[in-house]
Amino acid sequence: MKGRIFATGKTGTIGKHFSKDILDLKFDLTVQTTRLNPIFLSSGDVLIHAGGLVGDTLVDLDPLRAYNINVLGTRNLALHALKANVSKFVFLSSSHVYAPSNSKLKETHVVKPTSEYAKQKIEAENILLELFKKKSNKLCIVRIFSVLDWDVKEFTLGGGVKKLTSPNSNYKLNYALDVRDFLTPKQIADAVVKISDSHEISGIINLCSGVGISNEYAAKVMLEGVGMTLPEDRIIRVNSTNPIVIGDNSKLISQLPKLNLIWEPNPKSFS
Repeated sequence: MKGRIFATGKTGTIGKHFSKDILDLKFDLTVQTTRLNPIFLSSGDVLIHAGGLVGDTLVDLDPLRAYNINVLGTRNLALHALKANVSKFVFLSSSHVYAPSNSKLKETHVVKPTSEYAKQKIEAENILLELFKKKSNKLCIVRIFSVLDWDVKEFTLGGGVKKLTSPNSNYKLNYALDVRDFLTPKQIADAVVKISDSHEISGIINLCSGVGISNEYAAKVMLEGVGMTLPEDRIIRVNSTNPIVIGDNSKLISQLPKLNLIWEPNPKSFS
């Protein structure tokens, strides 16, 4: 019998797009003992760990709480998974762990986390690699690049684009010249499920489009999709300290060539 697929974080930006076939695993990531909060994983099950505090904004509000969730909570959950002898543990990480580069980022690119969020992600990655050292084929670390659509958090680029739709807002889109590698939360969720269902994919893998798009152009595409135009007076055409972040997705495509990895924002999610 084929094992079940569980996921943490099913109410999050990506997790809410998992299908109903993905079972919701409720696990308190703030409780740091494997003797508490028993979970009912069985041998052969798959676990997608999408839960946690995501992004610099949320992590910087309370770094210690974020550490307990993102690092210690991940370790605790992995110990449960190993004890249950799951067939696969899929951890959603971030491209934030990579050192800046003008070239496409491969999985082998040097890591150099500069934010607290990125530091927590790489520490969690390293803990998982050590825990699964003898069962490395059961671990997949998915480094997700930029997430963009209408149904994302207010403090993200998508949230900023949504503010541009309001003529009464004073919001201005900063770092418009920065180039990023976008996929929608739905595209990412669909890809993660296919990764979790593949016996061939393990280790560290990039989940990205492989195409660079400027923040300004991305905003333009989203606005035109809902019948609006880019407000020129609210676009700040400068670069941040990390102007280009584009991933190399060739490793993923070699295993799952039919994945839809072309950024396609959904105007229906605009409200």
